[in-house]
Amino acid sequence: MCSPDKEFKKFPEQIQYLMESFEDLPDPRQNRGKRHRLVDVVLLALLAMMSDQDDAEGFEEWGQFNEKWLRQFLELPYGIPSQDTFLRVFSMLDRKEFQRCFQSWVSQLKSTVSQGHIAIDGKTLRGSADKVSGEKAIHMVSAWLSNSGLVLGQMSTDVKSNEITAIPRLLELIDIRDCTVTIDAMGCQRNIAKTIIENGADYVLAVKDNQAGLREEIAHVFNAALSPEPVAADMAQPPEITEHTSTDAGHGRIETRTAWLCQDVSWIDSAEKWPGLSGLGMIQREREDKALGFFN
Repeated sequence: MCSPDKEFKKFPEQIQYLMESFEDLPDPRQNRGKRHRLVDVVLLALLAMMSDQDDAEGFEEWGQFNEKWLRQFLELPYGIPSQDTFLRVFSMLDRKEFQRCFQSWVSQLKSTVSQGHIAIDGKTLRGSADKVSGEKAIHMVSAWLSNSGLVLGQMSTDVKSNEITAIPRLLELIDIRDCTVTIDAMGCQRNIAKTIIENGADYVLAVKDNQAGLREEIAHVFNAALSPEPVAADMAQPPEITEHTSTDAGHGRIETRTAWLCQDVSWIDSAEKWPGLSGLGMIQREREDKALGFFN
């Protein structure tokens, strides 16, 4: 059985953040016959899940194994709750209120880790579709801190195309200040860029054929700057470009990535339509598969 003691005793403020965030979670139970504090039940379950327990039976066993450590910050007047208690309590909780408390904890926890890169991405959950009932697969849009793996928030959508409307709502729910937000081509929308800038963050958005005009303008800039031929007639002087190359080897292949950056956005006619636009980038990837030899 896994113990969290060595991990959490290094960061006692994380336990405090967790308790403060769930102290005002509404208790749906009647007072008569109630034995365990709601915050004790919820915190014990969350800590158990962080220690790889994924069901009510595991929560109870993990709690019994770590009871001495848990009593440092939980009251537990009647000992460790039973698995039936965990099941009953979580089936009664208001989901929106629980999400509010959980989001409050994540926001506080985020302040203890270094600011950096927030990745926004959408994934369809395998096996979530039900052909018998006609239920479509669940598509989730998630935001996480890439340097720590901390998920900051999630939002479900009916289909992938609805990411365009889900992403701004997700960004409004989380604290993105002082971070750089990256989104794939689906999120390359002016209103999304505006939301990111207004919330105190920067963005890196992939540009593909869904923004054909912008893609063509960017390609024109880099083609003119990198071409060995004389500069295009509409460019008196080619834009200044910086270049960086990196190479990684592994899994039987060698991948070389070359990135070019242009920080002069005046070359883009539509630049003023994109809030906060400060640079243009292009990445080229080359992959070489290494031959495998077998000897006996």
